[in-house]
Amino acid sequence: MLKRRATSRAIPLRTRPRRACFKREEQEIRGEITEIASGNDSLTIKDENGMTHDLKLEDEQVADGVAVGDFVKAEIDGGTVVSLKKVDKNA
Repeated sequence: MLKRRATSRAIPLRTRPRRACFKREEQEIRGEITEIASGNDSLTIKDENGMTHDLKLEDEQVADGVAVGDFVKAEIDGGTVVSLKKVDKNA
């Protein structure tokens, strides 16, 4: 029969540090716009690594001046695009 050691290193629940449920981080994604929703409320960007990102727009004016096929830099806050800027694909 195996004996269990009494040297448990578990931290009691009440002393564990709390983790935030949502961590709001500002991010930047560079890529090509592959789709803009008809109501200008969301868009899809294919980044430089080939991954696609479906993103919600903060408001309709964020997508003004950009079109499908444009290479952009998107600033994202909490999963929402707050600004879009056209950039040179080779820069």
